[in-house]
Amino acid sequence: MAIVMTTSGAVMVKAGKYVSSDITDTMINQFINEAEAYINTETRKDWTALYPTLSGAAILSDIASSLAAIPCINYDMSGFNGGRAEGESRMQVLRDAAMRGIAILKDDKSRTYLEGT
Repeated sequence: MAIVMTTSGAVMVKAGKYVSSDITDTMINQFINEAEAYINTETRKDWTALYPTLSGAAILSDIASSLAAIPCINYDMSGFNGGRAEGESRMQVLRDAAMRGIAILKDDKSRTYLEGT
């Protein structure tokens, strides 16, 4: 699957300064693909195919980068100043943001707006 909704740079910004330097572009791309598949499945809509035509597609980028950053953090939390607690807190914030976005995508009025119909 081609990566459409976000970039590796956006994922790494959300993962944070202390994310493991062992995370590779291949790993990030896999996490992005998984995030996009999750978004499409959870909302029962192929947003990946629609992405180029959407108004307000930034919400998809926000959700995808948040979801993809979580496994980057989980990979190795030893670099975080606050250790595991800081990593887990960061993952929770990202998960909350992603779930709020998913809820928006499930709303019929939001879907209509995004699709411009």
